[in-house]
Amino acid sequence: MQVSGDTRWYQAVPYGSKWYHMMLVSLTGLLEVKGTTYTHTDKVKQDAHDMLVSENTITVYHNDYVTYHLDLDVNGTNNSFIKSTVTAIRDTGCDTPRRSYWTVRREVAEREANGEVDLGAVKI
Repeated sequence: MQVSGDTRWYQAVPYGSKWYHMMLVSLTGLLEVKGTTYTHTDKVKQDAHDMLVSENTITVYHNDYVTYHLDLDVNGTNNSFIKSTVTAIRDTGCDTPRRSYWTVRREVAEREANGEVDLGAVKI
């Protein structure tokens, strides 16, 4: 499934006496899937380099990520920030053409400076 994403941010939505932040993610683009005779994951006996996403429908392995900015000082300073870093992992023990895969490494930032992300020369 190859898609491009469109993110919209709705912030400070009142609900009763509290305010909530809401985010809506909508996907657009071309779905890359193919038909199969499998109807349930229990029937798949071997890894065919793809995954069953619906009855009689498979797609290639893929990852979907949503990126957003959140100001943690809205409700005071008693908050924590979890920094997620996308990391490549080499897979040497697998009998597939895929030699590596992406995973997310998560760590709790102890200070605000630990939560900064360095994208080349621009610090966010």
